Amino acid sequence: MKWNQILPEFDVFNLDDSLHFYIELIGFHIVYDRKEDKFAFLQLENVQLMIQEINKEDNKWSTGKLEYPLGVGINFQIDVTNIDDIYRKLKEVNYKIFVDME
Repeated sequence: MKWNQILPEFDVFNLDDSLHFYIELIGFHIVYDRKEDKFAFLQLENVQLMIQEINKEDNKWSTGKLEYPLGVGINFQIDVTNIDDIYRKLKEVNYKIFVDME
């Protein structure tokens, strides 16, 4: 497996909810996971990312207060070939799209 040169890892509040979003709605697949750590490495085409459920007892990587919505102030551009299909699927399930281009 080829690892991307930059590989973001996102903290999430609920791994199962996040896996549903990334796998069922977007189309990522699990490359590997560590269920005991509530961690998953995901890939879609050449896009790779990691997600891990926040461990409130031992969150040694936290540098600030973690509250909803996580990730405020940062943007990622993800280049995929089927963005229209992903967009349509998100609209079908009434997923709130922050900036809707319609």
